[in-house]
Amino acid sequence: MVRATLALLSMVLTMGPLASSPARAYPVKGVIKLPRSLLDKLARLPRGHWRALRNPLLPIATPLLDPRRRMIVAIEGDARAKPAYPATITISDAQFLPPVLAVRKNTEVSFENKDWQLHLLEPSGAKGFMKPLTIEPGDKGTHRFSKTGAYQLHCSELPHMRATVLVTDKAQVALPDNNGVFRFPNVRAGTYQLAVWYAGKWIHRQPLTVRAGQTHADIVINALKTTEKKD
Repeated sequence: MVRATLALLSMVLTMGPLASSPARAYPVKGVIKLPRSLLDKLARLPRGHWRALRNPLLPIATPLLDPRRRMIVAIEGDARAKPAYPATITISDAQFLPPVLAVRKNTEVSFENKDWQLHLLEPSGAKGFMKPLTIEPGDKGTHRFSKTGAYQLHCSELPHMRATVLVTDKAQVALPDNNGVFRFPNVRAGTYQLAVWYAGKWIHRQPLTVRAGQTHADIVINALKTTEKKD
């Protein structure tokens, strides 16, 4: 009995003090709210043109896009976790879905063509960050983004088709849906900063405290103001 007790004591001393249990992670959900005047101002038609698609009889117009679909919500601080969505942009009905994607450095992004026609993807603005990708219907192309920054690309066949890949070192990122709702599935309890990126710049910041249970973090943006240099 004495030997067993001594052996157990020796094991505890060898292991050292018990490590504190890691902080638990909880979901965070919120919605980006914009005044109607700002929504109407930003939900403009994309520049460019539509060439004749499948339907030669009815006129086709580019749809109005809720600007929140082009926003990215990020958590700043020690809250790292794997993205809750795949690093994939789907091409469907002559659109990039999502139109904006946020990834970490050295992530390979896949462009999947689910359209009925070929698409030729080329870089916009900063030339040379990727070679043109010719993607046949039902096929896909990939590109690895190795440096932080905002990278724009378009389809040379349908110039109105434009997408942005934001390569960032923020702890966690989320993509709002058509109603401006965003979700972070696993954020450790603690205090952070919630930031919103739009059109090449960080336009909003607010504090975020994550506690046990689901945290609600609505974001109200009344005007577009830059809070940081371009990422």
